[in-house]
Amino acid sequence: STALNYNAMANVSDTSCLYPPTNDSCASAIAIACNSSATGNNTGASANSPSTGAAIWYSVVGNGGDITVSTCGGASFDTRLYAFDACGGTQVAYNDDYCGLQSEFTFTSTAGTVYYIAATGYSSSTTTGPITVSVSCTAPPISGCTDTTACNYDPIAESDDGSCIYPGNPDCVNGPDLLVMPFESSMYLQ
Repeated sequence: STALNYNAMANVSDTSCLYPPTNDSCASAIAIACNSSATGNNTGASANSPSTGAAIWYSVVGNGGDITVSTCGGASFDTRLYAFDACGGTQVAYNDDYCGLQSEFTFTSTAGTVYYIAATGYSSSTTTGPITVSVSCTAPPISGCTDTTACNYDPIAESDDGSCIYPGNPDCVNGPDLLVMPFESSMYLQ
């Protein structure tokens, strides 16, 4: 009775029952690890994407770097991709037709946030079938002090985190511990 093509008049099963995919909703999204892919089939999926297409759902955990999600070469029909920061949450990415009729997008993730991906046909009238969703993740940028004049300059830092310290600061291990400054006819310590 849960089959999509259930026939209440049938008294013998002919094994032709069609069931919705297990990841037919955001709540039942299948996890995909970074730098891997999953193949599903949206045949029989409900029209539960923002575009009303039959969607199958996946999830990926953000690592603080960029996440790329793609169906390029992974479907024989027109696809759309959506990413949300929660089921029923804010849409963080969307694409239609990045590579021919398939889709791809990249967004910057927040470490630890679970993102939900809807892979769908273009609309409710689009052919359904197998869809391979690929997820690739880049490492988050290395943060640190990027000012070459600072005592704690980090040459591998890609983004400044505001931690730079300068000569005169007692935490500046490469700078002077004591500065003697002239003050009229005497000296004082700074």
